[in-house]
Amino acid sequence: MVSFADLTDSYTPALVDIEQLLRNANETLFCKALKDVHCLHHLLPELKTLPIQLRPANHNYHLPICKYELHKRSFIVRSLFNFNFTYQ
Repeated sequence: MVSFADLTDSYTPALVDIEQLLRNANETLFCKALKDVHCLHHLLPELKTLPIQLRPANHNYHLPICKYELHKRSFIVRSLFNFNFTYQ
């Protein structure tokens, strides 16, 4: 009989945190979506234009008003609130 420990040792030498793996994948995709040539770039909201720079911002996009839970959970909206990037 094969134990669970034997199976896990045969697949990966280290423990993998699934949440961290998914967060890294989302962060990588969002970084790529910030580029003008990416297919998701058109889904980003408009850039903010401020007459003066008050303090460094996390990113230069307008944050959308989210009324519905489904909209809050969408990739673009979730990424705008979760990831701290400055648009270059």
